[in-house]
Amino acid sequence: MKYDKKAEMEDLIAMFIGTHSITKDPLYMSPGTDVANVVSFELIPVLKSGADTSDGIQPDELEAVCVTNIQPAEEVNVKIED
Repeated sequence: MKYDKKAEMEDLIAMFIGTHSITKDPLYMSPGTDVANVVSFELIPVLKSGADTSDGIQPDELEAVCVTNIQPAEEVNVKIED
């Protein structure tokens, strides 16, 4: 199966405020909207042994998710709306 190596990003968050999951301290991140490098990748589900997927993959049947085929995106389009 071939996928296009194209990333389109819209409504990028220039600043994020949240709570640190361990310390519970306020957490501030300002990644900005200047996208320099983007990768494409595939997600491959790894099921528990004996999982019955006849009705689709159920959350309790999922063992892990592998990230594979990580490559630079060939085309990146960033749309920023003010």
